[in-house]
Amino acid sequence: MKYNDNIIGKKNQFAIQYSIEQTKKTYIWGNICYWIQGMMIGDITHTTILSDVFVFLPRIVHDNGNRFHELFYKMNKDKAFYFLSGQAFVDNPKYEEQAIAETWARFSIEIGLDVFSGTIVKLIENESEARIIYSFDGKKAYDFFLKKGIVDDVFEQFLDQFNSVSKNYN
Repeated sequence: MKYNDNIIGKKNQFAIQYSIEQTKKTYIWGNICYWIQGMMIGDITHTTILSDVFVFLPRIVHDNGNRFHELFYKMNKDKAFYFLSGQAFVDNPKYEEQAIAETWARFSIEIGLDVFSGTIVKLIENESEARIIYSFDGKKAYDFFLKKGIVDDVFEQFLDQFNSVSKNYN
């Protein structure tokens, strides 16, 4: 049984699209993807265990409002991607120490489901704007600028909706 698609946010900015296909006990199967600048990130056609979002969402929502970093915000997208994707750790261990000290993990807004395999999505903010740096394949970086708070709002709404969905089917 497939339930209607839910879209939170605006596809031409940032949105999360998901649908529920089946529920059994504590498992929820369905489909999910992100939309950034009108482009789909993830594979909405592939069914996954959606209940696993509860592993990732609390951390993402917890870091809402805590993604300010002027240097990364202004940095060339490829250089910022190099640091935040983890490649810098491989090339020089000193960056891992810096990443831990500065909690670079807070910029990560990936939900670690198989439908997002190979993708990287980071959110960096300055005083009034946000910047998403993302990759479909973990190699080529893209970026998109939008108003600060839009992405945070989408994740908070998604968590609220998904909590409600989960309670209705368990």
